[in-house]
This record gives sequence, structure tokens and C-alpha cells, in this order.
Amino acid sequence: MNPEQIRSLKKALAKPLEISMGREFDFFTKVNEALSYGIDGNVMHIHLRNISRYDYTEKEKLVIDGLRKLASVVSENVKIRTIRATSPLVARYPRQLKKLGLKTTGQISEELRLKYFKEETLPVHEAIMTREEFLAIYSSGPK
Repeated sequence: MNPEQIRSLKKALAKPLEISMGREFDFFTKVNEALSYGIDGNVMHIHLRNISRYDYTEKEKLVIDGLRKLASVVSENVKIRTIRATSPLVARYPRQLKKLGLKTTGQISEELRLKYFKEETLPVHEAIMTREEFLAIYSSGPK
């Protein structure tokens, strides 16, 4: 099989939730250098890409810029009701996520951990925000 056939097969077989919870795959949509996202039903899963090469100020600018760009996606897709981040980074940086408007809900269930984060050795937490909260903070146009 060539790479395109493999990608096509992965898309056909993978469930959207499985590819959007904390791991980046072929059809995870890149927003900018900092963020990408996947949509599963009425949930947008955001993923922080590896931006370790940037300093703190640059990282902050990239994340805010990415969230503002995501606001247009959320605004256009009325089915999205929840914005969610699930990863070890949520566990490690809850204060920073709170500053961004996300509410940490704590550690994910053992069932989700085994299903989506089996190889992860660090704690995995989740943070969420409603559509309305997200648009109120990051949308510059009509809400």
C-alpha cells in the first residue's frame, strides 16, 4: 500500500474520538504552530502541538492566536457545544488553562485512560469550556 492508501484506510477505520483525544493524526486539523483540533459530534477536542522551541511569550501569543482562529470554526459549526482538552499538559498546567477560560475537571476515568492513553505514564486530566464561554472570550465578531 502506498502512503495515501494507508491514510485513507486509517480515516475509514478510526473513530473521530479516538483520533482527537490527545494524539495528533493525519486528519487532525492544524490551526497554527501551537494548536490543532478534532471534532467528535458536538465536542471540539483541542490539542497543543509541540512548541517547546518557542519562548514563553511566543508560546502564549501562538496559543491565543490559535484559540481566536478556533472561535471562527466554533461560530460556523453550531453543533459544537463543548470545547475540551485532554492530556498530561492539562494536569501539569491547570492555572494556565484557567487563565484561558477552561475549567479543569480532574483526572480522566480509568476506562478512558486505557482506551486512549494506554502508553501515557503521566497523569491525564481534562479541561472543558462551553461554546458560549469560548465565543465570549475568543470571538471578535457577533456571538
